[in-house]
Amino acid sequence: MGTDITLRVFGSRGSTPVHGSDFTRYGGATSCIAVNIGGESVILDAGSGLTGAAKWVPKSGEFSILISHPHIDHIIGLTSFAPLHNPDNSVRIFAAEHGGLGAQEQVERLMSAPLWPLGTEVFSDSTQFCDIDSDGTFQIGAVRVDTIEGNHPGGCTVYKLTHGEHSIVYCTDFEHDKHHSERLASFAADCELLIYDAQFSDAEYETKQGWGHSTREEAVRLARRCGVRKLLLFHHSPSRTDDALDAAEALTRLDFPDSSFAKREEVVLL
Repeated sequence: MGTDITLRVFGSRGSTPVHGSDFTRYGGATSCIAVNIGGESVILDAGSGLTGAAKWVPKSGEFSILISHPHIDHIIGLTSFAPLHNPDNSVRIFAAEHGGLGAQEQVERLMSAPLWPLGTEVFSDSTQFCDIDSDGTFQIGAVRVDTIEGNHPGGCTVYKLTHGEHSIVYCTDFEHDKHHSERLASFAADCELLIYDAQFSDAEYETKQGWGHSTREEAVRLARRCGVRKLLLFHHSPSRTDDALDAAEALTRLDFPDSSFAKREEVVLL
C-alpha cells in the first residue's frame, strides 16, 4: 500500500497553550494538524499551532481548514494566520453550527471588540466560510469528508477524511459514554488512523466527568473495537509534561503497540 496521507502535528495541547523546558518535545501549542491527502491540503483545527502551519501551506493555491468547534483553544490561531491575508491563497474554512452561529459568525465572535481589534473583513476575498452539517458528508476535491456530532459541552464535530482505501478520523474534545462511543466506533470502523482525545487517564477522569474529554485507556478500548491500524493520542492536558507523556505513551503501547502521543512537528505517514 503506497503512502497516500501525510500528517504534521503543529499543535497537540488541549485547553490552553503552555511553554517552558518541560513542554519542548510534545509542544505547548493547541490543536492543529496539517494533512496532505488525495492531493489536497487540509488543516484540522486552528488552535495556536496554526501559526506554525503557515510554513506548510502552499504559498499560492488552495487549502482547507476544518474546525471541530469554536472553543478558543481551537480557533485562536485564525486571528493572525498570514495565509488568510494572501490573495494568492484560496482558503475555505468549514464548520458546523455551534451555539446558533455559523462558520463565519463563530470566527467573528472571537475577532471582535473588545477581544480583538480586527475582524474577518481583513481576510482576503479568496477566503470563504463554509457551513456544514454536523452529521453529513461533503467533498474537498477527491477527498470525502464525513461528519458526526461528538460529545462535548457546546458540541464538537468529528471528521473522517477518506481517499481511496485510506481514511483517518479526527476526534478531539470527546467525552466517552455508551451512546456516543458506540456511534463513534461505527463511524471510525477500520480506519487507518484514529486521532483521539486523551486529555485524562481513567483515574483522573473519576473527578473530571462532564468536562468533555476522554482518556488514554478509553482510546485503546475504542481503537481495538474499531479495528484501526494506528492510534494517535491528542489534546494533551496543559499540566502534562514531556516526561509524563513519555511514560503514558509507554504504558499505552503495552496495550496497543501501534500508538503514540502526538508530538510537536511530528510527521505521520500512511
